[in-house]
Amino acid sequence: MEISTCPECGRIFVDAGTGMCIECAREEERQYETVRKYLSENPSVSIDFLCSETGVKKEKILKFLRQGRLLQVNITGADLRCEVCGTIILSGRVCEKCVKKLQGIATELQPEEPPQRQTGKMHIFEHIKNK
Repeated sequence: MEISTCPECGRIFVDAGTGMCIECAREEERQYETVRKYLSENPSVSIDFLCSETGVKKEKILKFLRQGRLLQVNITGADLRCEVCGTIILSGRVCEKCVKKLQGIATELQPEEPPQRQTGKMHIFEHIKNK
């Protein structure tokens, strides 16, 4: 845990992993629930209409989509793009094709495991005795 400045309100706080103070984290969670509930009742809306109906800023809704918290929704005008190739995606930060490609690269770059050292059960006394 470290002391940080909240990017939302500017207060100093002890960061427990949320990246913002507890009050702003609660407010963001409230906004997320508002958007999630609205989308469950109205699955196909434009992002501008969603913003006006829920009072949640477009940047927050896009953040929820990038985090993968809003899945399988039809929000027109969100223009969420893969950060690798630029393909339009519904949620997250990277499209499935690029995820597979990145996983393949990561597998190739992974170092081979060093050969396992054989561990006999020779005690130090026996080791000295054999010398």
